[in-house]
Amino acid sequence: YHYTHKQPLLSSIILLSFIQQLNVFSESEIQGLFLTSYFKDIGMSFIPREKFELANLSDFDKDLFSEHATNSMNLLEGRVPLSQTQLNIIKNHHFLNYKIQALVKNEKFAPGEEYLSGIESAMVSAMDILVAMTTERPYRESISSFRALELLKKVLADEYPQEFKTLVFFLKNF
Repeated sequence: YHYTHKQPLLSSIILLSFIQQLNVFSESEIQGLFLTSYFKDIGMSFIPREKFELANLSDFDKDLFSEHATNSMNLLEGRVPLSQTQLNIIKNHHFLNYKIQALVKNEKFAPGEEYLSGIESAMVSAMDILVAMTTERPYRESISSFRALELLKKVLADEYPQEFKTLVFFLKNF
């Protein structure tokens, strides 16, 4: 399924192109962020194939999907050359998604104790969200790139205004 290999690859390629354009990361940091982004969804391999086809997810199924980030981190730890920070980015790569969900539900976002912030984490999460929201799923339709950017703006632009502007400019030319 595209969630487990095509989506991580596409979001990683977009991230790679974007962070290279920023000219603020070293070559080794860029490589590490690419690997971090690419492997962030490997925990989806624990989810039975038939679950990806369900139009309605049970609470158990939703938990199964939401645990993939922690499963990814646990699976990768000690097996790939990623730092603890990069593993934490993997574990928390949905933090912007949680902020968007709270925004859509008109709720206040309450970050957990392991909430990870920083431009690297925000960019990995943003690219994951852009690709995920613009891709149709059995349980929801896709949204336009413009709508996805509108939602990202609400959760990203205040904390990273320059990076968000650069991201919009980059995506216009991508």
